Amino acid sequence: MATSETEAHLGGRRRTVLVVAMLVVMAGYSYVASGTTPFTAGADTVTAVPFAVAAALGVRALLRRREHPQAISRPAGGRMLPWVISLGALVVWEVVTYVAGFSGGRHAFPTISSLADEAFRHRGAKAAAFAGWLGLGWGVVRR
Repeated sequence: MATSETEAHLGGRRRTVLVVAMLVVMAGYSYVASGTTPFTAGADTVTAVPFAVAAALGVRALLRRREHPQAISRPAGGRMLPWVISLGALVVWEVVTYVAGFSGGRHAFPTISSLADEAFRHRGAKAAAFAGWLGLGWGVVRR
């Protein structure tokens, strides 16, 4: 192999090792998070750490953009609309079912949070959801 091919091969291998290591850390972190009780200091902490990391990476990305102003910035415009509509629909669903639950009983009109509480009684489901949340956050930060 030529030197550049060898370097490319080693770079690809390092990237693979890094991705696998990140997945292992994410799985372990999700398992730890799934063992916490909601609305406790432990749960708040394991939830706050990814937010802090994402914020730090976001600030870093903004600083890099300032260093390289020639980088093309794509306007968010239409890409945000599906997210705004989805979030709005979830909020409306949550509020309507919460209010309806006062008259018809909570089980007749379950909120998204009450459905999630039922699913997350199982530690594996809670860990998988937390890992999905971490993955989604990583995807947002990477963009």
